[in-house]
Amino acid sequence: MADAGDVQFHLAAERAVSRISSSLITTEIDRMGEVARHSLAELGALFGVDRAYLLAFGEGSTRVALAEEWYDPPHRRVLPALERMAEAAWQWWGARLATGAAIVRAPDDLADAPAEVAATFAEEGIGAALVVPVRTADGISGVLTLLSADPAFDANEESVALLSLVAQSFVNRMDRARAEEALASLSRELEAANAELLRSNRELEDFAYVASHDLKSPLLVVEGFLELLATTKADVLDDEARSFVDAALRGSRRMNGIIDDLLTYSRAGQPRELADVDLADVARDAVDDIGMGGEATIVLEALPVVRGDAAMLRQLFDNLLTNACKFVEHGTRPTVVVGARREPGAHVLFVEDNGIGIPEEDRERALDMFTRLEHGAARPGSGIGLAICKRVAIAHGGAIWIEGRADAAPGTRVCVRLPAA
Repeated sequence: MADAGDVQFHLAAERAVSRISSSLITTEIDRMGEVARHSLAELGALFGVDRAYLLAFGEGSTRVALAEEWYDPPHRRVLPALERMAEAAWQWWGARLATGAAIVRAPDDLADAPAEVAATFAEEGIGAALVVPVRTADGISGVLTLLSADPAFDANEESVALLSLVAQSFVNRMDRARAEEALASLSRELEAANAELLRSNRELEDFAYVASHDLKSPLLVVEGFLELLATTKADVLDDEARSFVDAALRGSRRMNGIIDDLLTYSRAGQPRELADVDLADVARDAVDDIGMGGEATIVLEALPVVRGDAAMLRQLFDNLLTNACKFVEHGTRPTVVVGARREPGAHVLFVEDNGIGIPEEDRERALDMFTRLEHGAARPGSGIGLAICKRVAIAHGGAIWIEGRADAAPGTRVCVRLPAA
């Protein structure tokens, strides 16, 4: 082998280590075996040895989990013999490596070795072995070894340090490969779960549609007969009977509204047609449809274009604007401001009102299904509106939350974060 103290040798060694480390970083995992063998051959030629091999141990074990080898004919592979080596032999190697790299020469350094180690040296014609441990936080995870037929084989500390860098590069690449495979496996599982969730959501929507139709049909019959009773028998119904009929009609109509809201909620689970949606147009249409233009002051500030489902985003604005106009003190003209601000990768929409407000401790709960807060319970509604908004926001990869007004005046600000188009 070249003189370990020779400047030219060390320059060559540094270049070799750099090439090996670079190839390991850039190589796809399915070519790792080829690159590993080429790297070991380069190390063998550099140090003038007969064989070189890399072992990585299984987790919590000294049994071989990964093995690559280079050998220079007429020498033969030594890995089969190493893979058969008994646990006691590996424990002996571990003790030799506990304080750092080790050079083991035959026969002087084998006096205390298990029989399997001495026999392997003799049978394979190994005069010396330079064994460099690969260390992790949990201990020795593998070894890089150069084998020479010459018992006088030697290496200084700098050469050992270079070999240790190569050994660590191998293990780092394998750790990265395992992480990549785990990530790919997780990605496949998530894709399968998303596909199953999409299928389940569609089945839920179909079920909700059929169930709502089946529920509404008898409800409409009841409501129709109640209305007939109220009109055709008005002359024979006393005040108490008329109050009973009115209460039944209110209950029937409220149930009808709840069924419609549940159907809307079920359809808000997954965007069906993604497109660039101008929220300014959507907000203007919502203002026109809720019919509050003459009864409320609604200010529409500049609104962005987002990528989403236009029908679902329309439902979002319908519910937010309806709530903003509905939950005000009696005798107060609703004033609503709709606007947006830009954040990195997202737009944050807001609908701010001058209503009765939502106590801070109730703001998160107000987004849940069927929530009717005590201070607003007298207003009509099913308690599903904000839950629908939450479902729409999440379906678009966003979020929704409730704040107080920016100027600390009475009222509420509902914020919706949507990804930027």
